[in-house]
Amino acid sequence: MKQTVLAPDPSSLEPKRKAVALDCEMAGVRNGQSEIISICAIDFFTGEILINSLVKPHLPVIDWRTNIHGIRPATLAIAASQGQVLRGWEAARQELFKHINTETALVGQSLQQDLKRLRVSHAKIFDTAILTAEAVFGTSAPFGRRWSLESLCADLLPLRIRQDSSTHDALEDAMAAREVALWCICYPDKLKEWAKRARKKHNAEKAKQAERRRNKRRNNYYSAPVPDAECEDCGYYHDYGDDKDDEILRWEDVIDWDTWPKSPPSSD
Repeated sequence: MKQTVLAPDPSSLEPKRKAVALDCEMAGVRNGQSEIISICAIDFFTGEILINSLVKPHLPVIDWRTNIHGIRPATLAIAASQGQVLRGWEAARQELFKHINTETALVGQSLQQDLKRLRVSHAKIFDTAILTAEAVFGTSAPFGRRWSLESLCADLLPLRIRQDSSTHDALEDAMAAREVALWCICYPDKLKEWAKRARKKHNAEKAKQAERRRNKRRNNYYSAPVPDAECEDCGYYHDYGDDKDDEILRWEDVIDWDTWPKSPPSSD
């Protein structure tokens, strides 16, 4: 992968946007790599759509991932024939650089992959996935999980996205990430309340998962008896476990010979 670059430096002669919400969709190319096939950027403060375009990768697409974003080979081919695509990630990045500089805040959900495929290194990031996870787990502990954009919209706003289809749309996702970010900025107390509930629910789910794992190990331990190798035909099974400290008992340890029933006297 080619080296990443920074956005242009600020210039009074060419003012850029203060904050931009960004979302990209990907497809798989050779060598297991991913490339952008769709990009959307909107002004964070006004909601103005700055970019909403398909992107034609330079390399042949071998995994379209249509089930994720709904973009088919014919969709891209028709747009390309009409001159309505950006040619490769370089053109997509150049289009983005028309609207941002190093002082622009980029807003989005899980932006690391978008920036990686655009080959952009950027310092000012407002990532809704990271922001909400930090609210739940704090900044010093590892994230136990991250919440999807769809679940954040439903929990926080409430807003339902992807109602007509389960596939992603870059424009809808950019707009949704903008709404989530605005909500987090405007309602910090409500964000704390949500984080408290989310942490409690997460801990309860972890406890249930741990209990299921313990039960599974317990069931596996007792559900597979081992045949007695010394007496394969007698139908007797045992499972002593592997505890080396188990006490080995002898008959004289468990039988009181004074009270043990004696054989009846001989009739002779």
